[in-house]
Amino acid sequence: MDFLVEAGVVKSKREAREFLSTNAISISARKADVDTRITADWLLFGEIALVRRGKKNWHVARFE
Repeated sequence: MDFLVEAGVVKSKREAREFLSTNAISISARKADVDTRITADWLLFGEIALVRRGKKNWHVARFE
């Protein structure tokens, strides 16, 4: 949830929890839920995460 807030995908942790519980969040083409922990397996090229909220809202986040 913290990642979604920091990346600007959602405005608050409450909103993140709501989207995650309804399966509206995908990270690098994988469905995420409330218990999801992002590891290196979830990242593209080891540092980029593509986050989709709903159908048309896309965000790109880079881990360093």
